Amino acid sequence: MEKLDEVKFLAEMLKIYSPSGKESEIASFLVEKISSFGFKASMDEAGNVIGTHGEGKPSILLCSHMDTVEGFIPIKIVNGFLYGRGAVDAKGPLAAMIMAAYRVLKKLRNGKITVLAVVEEEKHSKGIKHFIEKHEAEEFNYALFGEPSNLRNIIIGYKGSLTVQLTVETVKGHAASPGVRNAIEETINIIGKLTDRFSEGRKRTIHGSVTVKPVEIHCQDPSKCKVKLNIRVPIGQSTEETERETYKFIAGKCALNGVKAKAKTLDKTEPFITDKKSRLIKILAKSIEEITGLRARLVRKTGTGDMNIFGQKFSSPVVTYGPGDPKLDHTEKENIKIRDYLKSIDILELTLNKLCKTG
Repeated sequence: MEKLDEVKFLAEMLKIYSPSGKESEIASFLVEKISSFGFKASMDEAGNVIGTHGEGKPSILLCSHMDTVEGFIPIKIVNGFLYGRGAVDAKGPLAAMIMAAYRVLKKLRNGKITVLAVVEEEKHSKGIKHFIEKHEAEEFNYALFGEPSNLRNIIIGYKGSLTVQLTVETVKGHAASPGVRNAIEETINIIGKLTDRFSEGRKRTIHGSVTVKPVEIHCQDPSKCKVKLNIRVPIGQSTEETERETYKFIAGKCALNGVKAKAKTLDKTEPFITDKKSRLIKILAKSIEEITGLRARLVRKTGTGDMNIFGQKFSSPVVTYGPGDPKLDHTEKENIKIRDYLKSIDILELTLNKLCKTG
């Protein structure tokens, strides 16, 4: 095993630009690196990197994603903060997991640790879906997913996600005609009314509401418009229920206005919440307190994570945790506090030691 510098390792990862669908370079880098750290490492058919060490129980999965959103950010360290695309989402958490696992390998006597770096989490979670398909018969006693949660927060739940493509058509007419409502106007109207519909008679809290956001729009001419909607589904409501309500509303609204429209579901992920009383959460929370002196907080997120997909398939105790401020996700100022990154490695190392009882 080679001697490691935790900050240098993360900086090297950040220098490799890896937006979703273009992860091959960082995948090759990670296979080489974690092999030198003592893992048995390989790349699967989807492009995921899998590193394993040990055997038997407990079998622990450490998973985060190596893809990022588009937009390279120059790598620099300023006042104790490391800047770069992926510093927060989610190369920082991934690097912290790898570093913690590396430390534990040297004294691991019982159990198996699997480090998994997945592709295309920022799109449709291609990587974790492929891994689950190929390893659904495998038993994992514990699973930790790496996403920014700030140093003391443990993510226990995520909203679900429903992606719908809506196509709206109206009669052709001159775009400047005041008497003709075109497809662009009708699409905007439908999205606004759909948002209002989901707000009626429901909790207006961020976590308890269905949210509708247009994420992509194409208009060939004013008479035809296609829009991709991302609908977030709160815990306690299924994507099927939300899908039914969405389709019914769109059909009714269009019939009322004499507009042609059709909706098609492109992707969906169920909302998920883990067992707050699991041994994994108790140990991680205690480790956070021992390292930081702060009491851990259990939080729910308004987004959707790979933990949702894993949690629907496996009964293993599972949480999401990692260094970094999630408010910096996808921003042009993405950075991570180096002190927090290093402390998160200590927290994860302590957690793994306790789970494996290595001392």
